Amino acid sequence: MDFQNLLLLFAIGAVAGFININAGGGSALTLPALVFLGLDGALANGTNRVAIFVQNIFAIASFNKNKVRAYTLSF
Repeated sequence: MDFQNLLLLFAIGAVAGFININAGGGSALTLPALVFLGLDGALANGTNRVAIFVQNIFAIASFNKNKVRAYTLSF
């Protein structure tokens, strides 16, 4: 992957992150972008899921820090 593709991927990731923060659904941008840049569909999906998992870990940490948690509603 060349430098231009990395910049494009970073820009799409930043826009998708902004969309995820505000409304969710940033995967609608990142998944097609990864496939467009040459990743196999299964690998692109897995890569996208890892990013979502990391985002959720940070969200849980932020909720715990601000004492905004309702574990009974989670289950």
